[in-house]
Amino acid sequence: MFGKKTGDYLNKCGILRHGYKLFAVLLLAFGMAACDDDNTAPEPDPEPTSTFQIHIGEGNIAQVDLGAPDNYPPAYMAVLVMEDLPADEKIIYMGSVYSTEDREPDVNDCTYLIDYSDDDQIQGWQWEVEPLYYGCLYLFHPLPGATYYVRGYVKTNKAEYYSNTIEIRSSLTDPVAENPEAYEIPVVFHLFPDAEGNYPVKDWMVREQLDYANHVYSHYFNLPGQTETGVRFVAATTAPDGQPLETPGIVHEKEAVEIDYTNVELDDQYIWDNEHALNVWVAPINNVYVDEYSIFAGFSFFPFFDEVDMLPGCDTPYEPGVVTGIFLNTRAMVLANDVMAFAHEAGHFLGLEHVYIEGDDYCDDTPWYDRKAYVETMRGNISFKRTNAATGEPFWSDNIMDYEYGFMAGITPDQVKRIQHTLQYAYLIPGEAGKEAPAVRSAGQPRRFGDKPVR
Repeated sequence: MFGKKTGDYLNKCGILRHGYKLFAVLLLAFGMAACDDDNTAPEPDPEPTSTFQIHIGEGNIAQVDLGAPDNYPPAYMAVLVMEDLPADEKIIYMGSVYSTEDREPDVNDCTYLIDYSDDDQIQGWQWEVEPLYYGCLYLFHPLPGATYYVRGYVKTNKAEYYSNTIEIRSSLTDPVAENPEAYEIPVVFHLFPDAEGNYPVKDWMVREQLDYANHVYSHYFNLPGQTETGVRFVAATTAPDGQPLETPGIVHEKEAVEIDYTNVELDDQYIWDNEHALNVWVAPINNVYVDEYSIFAGFSFFPFFDEVDMLPGCDTPYEPGVVTGIFLNTRAMVLANDVMAFAHEAGHFLGLEHVYIEGDDYCDDTPWYDRKAYVETMRGNISFKRTNAATGEPFWSDNIMDYEYGFMAGITPDQVKRIQHTLQYAYLIPGEAGKEAPAVRSAGQPRRFGDKPVR
């Protein structure tokens, strides 16, 4: 599970009064006068158009200085300029929306929104004195080669406002290096609609998840102490019965489903044969703890082995009939900066523990840190640094098996050893890897998952 952080840092540092050149655009107003008629009373005058203006200028995009060495992945910030909010209009939400597909994204795409309805500084802003400069987007983990179409967004008690569209493109543009010897794991994302029949998670969001995982597992970012895993994730092209998928790697299921984290069940009709593809179910996840800084992003299960081949830390032996896969929370996937969720949960699926586990994650090359102390110290601030609990030395959080805030961009050699053991001895690994288990067949009944989901 990843924490989607929206803490005090964003409230304190999102407002930038000075240092940016102001560009403003006047919102276009539409008004239609009523036709006067002897037999009808005249229509009332239209409501006056708001004077509120929002804009993101070319100079309002900046690379965030995280203090890390230059070879670490970049992060970006967009600053929204706002002015002339009428006295009778109150800001409720501020932030941004973005897409890598739609040049005019809206709230149906990825969102980065914060509730400011009770923020004294925002509500007491003296608009007649100066405009408001607001960090409307912090873009962490931008996918190399992708262009992000970003618009600022403000919702008031009277209207919704979108800024102009700006583009953010990562400074990393090279493709993932080919590895003919890498083991390919086919993946299918089951997207469930909401109660109204709409699909909150878009196809482009799914493609981002797969692409980012392959960047991490291929050692794309070339970070110190990390390495190539010999694993790639590919979109499944056919269903288990051989029928081609209309959209590779994606099935749009027809009915709304919610997942209970405390009692994981799913109807068999939504579970593909585990030997054919890695199932990823994208639906709302309930009954999970969410602190003030985070939203639950997903969970998976450790791999299943025979007792004789058990990987340390994976203490649940395989039993015929059990199924596995990855669950991602719809509520998290539509938020900004969630692109790493699948890569993280796939790590659990392949036998990796969290790097901050006190005692042992069974990898000597992943420094342990006190997660609780880190969160207490951070208190909503953004910090990509950790302190090695054994040596007291600071280090950069760059492993995919950490939680936010971090670069989430690599896997170590000892972690690769666990992955390779899983590919050799585990059950329910798609394709030729691992040990073969009986096929899962649709019977319209709930299926049993492992007893110990891991976040």
